[in-house]
Amino acid sequence: MLHQVIDSELASLSDAEIECGPGAKASALLDGLPIAAAIVELRHQNRFEIVVPNERFSALDLGPEANRFYADLIKRIDAFEQSSDRQVQFTWKLGDDIAGRDLDVTLSRLNVRKDGLDRCLMALIDRTN
Repeated sequence: MLHQVIDSELASLSDAEIECGPGAKASALLDGLPIAAAIVELRHQNRFEIVVPNERFSALDLGPEANRFYADLIKRIDAFEQSSDRQVQFTWKLGDDIAGRDLDVTLSRLNVRKDGLDRCLMALIDRTN
């Protein structure tokens, strides 16, 4: 499965190789994917930070105007962080019924950073008809 291959590749990278930004190994690896994907740091208190998005993820334009739709996503990410699951999949509705998008979301746990912060690979597939 694609997530397992990517997960094993990302798991072997050091914190510095993931966090170096564009041009870093993690960024190059994610940009080669045919789907929207990003490395996400799982923060406590229902917070997360998108650390390394690929080009397709950035093109989804999940900026501040999408914030009101994040409540369900934040709950699911927080539940994932609290669980021992290596991977979870669900559908997320981004936007209103008419103009919204239906996204299949996969969260795959990556190695914990040296400072103890969890991170995961978030993959998004747009299933909007």
